[in-house]
Amino acid sequence: VYYCVKFKSDKVTVAAKGNGTRLYVRGGHELVIYQPPAVTGVEGHSVIMQCALSQEIRGPVRWYKGNNLQKLLYSKLSNDKSDARASRKAVNDPTSNTDYSITFTNITLEDAGIYYCGMFKSDNVTVFASGSGTQLYVIRNYGLSIYQTSSVNGTEGGTVTMKCTVSHTTLGAVRWYKGG
Repeated sequence: VYYCVKFKSDKVTVAAKGNGTRLYVRGGHELVIYQPPAVTGVEGHSVIMQCALSQEIRGPVRWYKGNNLQKLLYSKLSNDKSDARASRKAVNDPTSNTDYSITFTNITLEDAGIYYCGMFKSDNVTVFASGSGTQLYVIRNYGLSIYQTSSVNGTEGGTVTMKCTVSHTTLGAVRWYKGG
């Protein structure tokens, strides 16, 4: 996990810290669904909830809130009733069926919780594989906030880009550090 940190003008005291960016390195042949452990959004704004499959598999992917598939957030299937505020994020390669990240707009404090990205079998009912869940934290924007990419996928020996945005300009450095 890599963290983006904003320091105060003394270059020592931490003013704000991001939630972390988890770096996933692909390998193996078994289907794995990657989800970041957490994402933080500001009430009334949007968040991107990331979901990446380790390989292309046919079958529907759905997003649910709660570990018992309690509340459907997003599904591409027309018979499912998705939350209108959730839509599949545009992907760089529209022919790829491995990125099932979604954009969740106009979030509220009540939207906070754990969300699961799951691949279903062709019967559209049985879960084939599920991610480990992403905790959505929703905060009010009372001060300095750091927004950073919650996870990135890369290949061993390759290059990845992790983004960090500070809510407003203040004195002090912004640095990255790797932590557990």
